[in-house]
Amino acid sequence: MVHRSQLFIVVAFVLGSCGGGAMYMTKPDNLEPVPTAPGRAPLPPDVHEQITKLEVDIDKDRAAMHLGEPAPKAGRSADPFYGQPETDPLCKPAQTDACGTSCTLSASICRNAEKICTTAHDLPNDDWATQRCARANAICEAAHAQCCGCQG
Repeated sequence: MVHRSQLFIVVAFVLGSCGGGAMYMTKPDNLEPVPTAPGRAPLPPDVHEQITKLEVDIDKDRAAMHLGEPAPKAGRSADPFYGQPETDPLCKPAQTDACGTSCTLSASICRNAEKICTTAHDLPNDDWATQRCARANAICEAAHAQCCGCQG
């Protein structure tokens, strides 16, 4: 027959050797991002949230340019369009305030699209991110065309 004092000693030993269960209840102080692929920088855990924030910025600029929602195109890749008006030698908008504003908004849209697509490229199996890139590219292309075609 086990005496109460022997049982107490066994329970105290088990709890003492396990740290009283504290090792299972503590949260690590520093959560490290998980690397995605060899040679790539680790992605923070909230990349979808970052893409969503960039998309909100794109939509604000798109609305300011009075651009409609782009029609989805099948087979779009996750490669950025890179349509920066200031680096496109064929882009020659009129030198007016309206065109300057249009091109500033276009540049902002395309920079944000590039960020989205770079992130999507780092998530090769993430269809949601690839779709966000394709949409951002379509908006960038439309904004770039509006800037470069601006005549007044």
